Amino acid sequence: MELKSKVLENKNVVKADRLEIGNNIFKYDHAVIQLSNISYFDVSPMSKLAYPLWAFAGIVIGFLLLFTGQITLIVIGLIAMAVCAYIVYNTYDNNRKLGDYLILALNSGKIFYFSCYNKQFLYEVENILIKCFKDRSLKYSVDMNGCVIVHQEENMIHNEGNIVNGNDNTVNGNIVNGNDNTVSGVGNINKGELITNEEWAKLEDAFKEIVSKTEINSYEHMLAVSAQYQITKKDKMGLRKVLTENLNDFKNSIFSKIALGGVMEILKRIIQ
Repeated sequence: MELKSKVLENKNVVKADRLEIGNNIFKYDHAVIQLSNISYFDVSPMSKLAYPLWAFAGIVIGFLLLFTGQITLIVIGLIAMAVCAYIVYNTYDNNRKLGDYLILALNSGKIFYFSCYNKQFLYEVENILIKCFKDRSLKYSVDMNGCVIVHQEENMIHNEGNIVNGNDNTVNGNIVNGNDNTVSGVGNINKGELITNEEWAKLEDAFKEIVSKTEINSYEHMLAVSAQYQITKKDKMGLRKVLTENLNDFKNSIFSKIALGGVMEILKRIIQ
């Protein structure tokens, strides 16, 4: 019986390669949690699986059957004791093997468990969270695999191990300067796909309204905040990825909440 899977059942265990923390956001993969929506965080083991009381009762009953003097009942008692003892031991062993997690509890009651093989590093990430709660201007990039934390100066972000500074964007090791923010598969700038600062501003205003009209901590709110985050960075490739991977959700649940007007034309150019 695999009891460890029961411990993890219905748990939001996240194995993220990279975290970005700062500007009131906690970003992993393509999901974003607002720091203001986090009510509690800690580094500790996951809640352990409770020992089944029936297993202890089975051991006691099995032990009493040994004194009945009937071979059949004695055999049944031995089997019951063996099975129940195995269940108790397996529960103990799996609880003992549970690793430590960075635990985030949201205002909605939802809990996320972020895993890392290095417990001490999780405490470092916890300290970064504390700093970002105290000073919302701080930005950090966290490599959960390499156990590296980088303080991001101004607009500096890390993408695939490459440094991106200011308005420059690095995608797959290719650098794009200025505000073009458009990269083809080989890193060439496609001038026909240029998104102007005015258009970025329109997108930012539109998604600010969308975020305000979606229920906090809902899936739609998370997607809208994820898109909004890419827009604030003027990251066209990041925005395209968020939109295309969740296109049906945006069409059916999010875009219907607002009259987007000319904004849809900009989004179509980004998606194409």
